[in-house]
Amino acid sequence: MQEFISAFHTELNRQQHDAEILAGLKRKELEEVRRRLDSLIDAIADGLRAPGLQARLDQLENRKTELERELAATLPTPPRFHPKLAELYRNKVARLHVALAEIGERDEALAILRSLIDRVVVSEPEGPLLRN
Repeated sequence: MQEFISAFHTELNRQQHDAEILAGLKRKELEEVRRRLDSLIDAIADGLRAPGLQARLDQLENRKTELERELAATLPTPPRFHPKLAELYRNKVARLHVALAEIGERDEALAILRSLIDRVVVSEPEGPLLRN
C-alpha cells in the first residue's frame, strides 16, 4: 500500500503541476488577447478603418470568450494524500488493535476509531438488495 500511495502521490503532483502550467499559459494568453482587443478598440475609436479589422476583432473576442470559459471550467485542485498515509493508517490500526485487547482501554479504542472514520453515510440502495 505504501508503494501505491507514493506512486499515486507522485502522479497526482505531476498532473496538478501540468494543469497549473496550462492554466497559467491560458491566463497569459487571455491577458494578451485583452491587450490586443483594447488596442484595436482604441484604433477604431481614433478613426482607423481597415477591411479586415472587424474580422480580427471578432476573432479576438471569440478567443477571449473561449479562454474565459476554459479557465472558469478548470476543476478544483484534487485532494492530496499525505506521503506517509499508509504508515499513518497502519500505526492507527496497530494502536486500535492494542486498545481493543485491553479491557480498560475502551475510550482510547473509540477515539482511535473516530480518527479513522471521517463520516458514515447511510443511503437507500439503488437496486434490489441481494439476499443470501
